[in-house]
Amino acid sequence: MEAIGGIIGSLWKTKGWQERLAGRRIWKVWEEAVGPEVARRAQPADFGRGRLTVRVTNSVWMQQLSLQARYLKRSLNRALGEELVKEITFRLGPVRSKTSESRSPVVVPAEVKEALARELAHIEDEDLREAFLRLRIKAWQAKEAQRRKRPSAWEV
Repeated sequence: MEAIGGIIGSLWKTKGWQERLAGRRIWKVWEEAVGPEVARRAQPADFGRGRLTVRVTNSVWMQQLSLQARYLKRSLNRALGEELVKEITFRLGPVRSKTSESRSPVVVPAEVKEALARELAHIEDEDLREAFLRLRIKAWQAKEAQRRKRPSAWEV
């Protein structure tokens, strides 16, 4: 009978878990490797089989980064300490900024909390009701944050 360590080790390699875990390090070293200017406009979206897909805010930056792909790959692999990234592809898409992640959450007015609680009053189990209330509050905060993020006519 094979030891559990051996089974986990073989699964680790055959299922690609080792590469996935190593690929997660890309997200951690991204800003250090590419610099803050690029990190504000592009970020890793997916990694597998040596191919890194990077999400970029607009086509101008996508073109610029495409021209610098070899440099970016070298810089990332240096920051990772091994040659994980073999190829980089770029896609247009939303990029999360650090400032938006670090902002305090949207404050939920008491009347909104009360209205949400009334909607869930029919749930008898108190723990379940509270869990759903927390979920509804988070959803309301996300929707409100998104609404506040929309640019005004002057910003377009």
